[in-house]
Formats: sequence, structure tokens, C-alpha cells
Amino acid sequence: MKDKMRKKIHILPNFVTACNLVMGVNAIMISLGAFANNDFSNKRLTQAAMCVFFGMIFDVFDGFVARLTKTSSRFGMELDSLADLVTFGVAPSVLMYIFVLKDIPDPVRKLVLPCCMVYTCCAALRLARFNAQIEDEGKTFSGIPTPEAAGVMISYLLLLSHGYLKPGTNSFHEILQNYIVPFVPVGLGLLMVATIRFPAPAKQIVWQRHPFIYLVLIVFILVALIFRPGLVLPVLFLGYLFYGLLQAARRALFPPKAKAENQESQEE
Repeated sequence: MKDKMRKKIHILPNFVTACNLVMGVNAIMISLGAFANNDFSNKRLTQAAMCVFFGMIFDVFDGFVARLTKTSSRFGMELDSLADLVTFGVAPSVLMYIFVLKDIPDPVRKLVLPCCMVYTCCAALRLARFNAQIEDEGKTFSGIPTPEAAGVMISYLLLLSHGYLKPGTNSFHEILQNYIVPFVPVGLGLLMVATIRFPAPAKQIVWQRHPFIYLVLIVFILVALIFRPGLVLPVLFLGYLFYGLLQAARRALFPPKAKAENQESQEE
């Protein structure tokens, strides 16, 4: 009986991972449908972007379910990477191209497709490196995680669909959409394969010291997400990105004392 239960439970994490994959495919299909029907409404854009976000939720829960049921496996790891590549590597590039980058001016338009390809290829390299464990992740990530990179990509789309950004209304927004946003996928792709350390909140134990405070914070974020998802999600994703970059810059400019002392002893 227990063996049968284990086999049934083993399906659960892979089923959650499959839901992540379905969300990524659905985001791509919505984008292609919008392109085919020439329907680039904010509703379509929001639906596609939120599919990527729900894929992130499933991506978090598949690992949680695997650990909870003690059913982690190599098969599940490989399936998870394939699902992540579709949802966080391919889908954001398709969304960005169809809803934003296809209408930019001619001088930059030729670079749009290569930029999106760079992002997707870097996402594949990031996932392959993670599976091969070429670098020890520890309590931080080596390079920005693919879900976070996808979150930054859809942040711009959510700000557009909810009216917080209106490109074309002034020179700043025109420059932002036509000459800055097209190169964002390249920047995110390079960050994914870089060795810059980004924080891994789920692996930290800081929240265990003040669980009530973090519980209140999580509840506040969830309530804010219900009423202002188009603003809260970009704040969270962009906040994580800039926090990680600032932390990396701080470590580069002010290295830990232990590392500095080791370097001095080696020089002597």
C-alpha cells in the first residue's frame, strides 16, 4: 500500500511542473493569436504576461511539493528545466517581440530578433549550468534566476497594459520603448550567465528569526497584488534586480575583510 502511495505521490511534483509548462505555452499561444488577429489590446497583453507569472508560482510549488513528499528525482529536475526554458526563456521573448518590439523604428528593428534570441539562448545556458552544477549555488544564485529575468521582462508589459507607461506620449517614453527596451533582453541574458551573486530568499533563514513580521509583510503583498497587480509585480521584480546589482557592486567596491586579509597574506 505504501509503495502504491509513493508512486501516486511521485506524480504530484511533475504534474505541478507540467502546469508551469502549460502556462508558458498558453502565453505563447495568446501572443501568436493576438498577432494573427491583429488584436494587441491591453487585455491580451495582460493575459499573456500573467500566464508567465502563474508559471512562476507553479515553478515554486513543484520544488516545495517534491521536498514535502520526498519524491525528488532526476526526471523531475530535467522536466523542470524544460518547462522553465519554455515559460521563462521562450515566452517572454515572444511576448516582448509581438507586443512591443515589432513596431520600433527601422534603425533598431533589425536588432530586435537577435536580441530576443540572445535572451532565450542565455536562459538555456543558465538552466544547463544549474543542472550541471558547474558552480555552487549555496545560499545565493550565480547569475540572475530565469524566473526573475522573465519577471523583469513582463514588468514592462504589465506597466504598459495597466496604463502606468504610455509610450509615444512624450520624448522620454519614446526613447524608452524605441532605443532602451529592445536591448533589455540582451542585458538580462548576460546577467543570467554572469557569475554575479544574486540573493536567494527561499534559501535564507533570516525570515525564521522574525516570522510574524514576515508573515504580515507577505499578507500585505498579497493584498496589494489583488488590487494593483500591474504595479506591485513590477516593483517586486525590478526591486529584486536592482537590489542584487547594488549588493554585487558593494561587494566589488568593498570586499569582505576576510577576503582582503587573505589577499594580503598571499601577496606577502
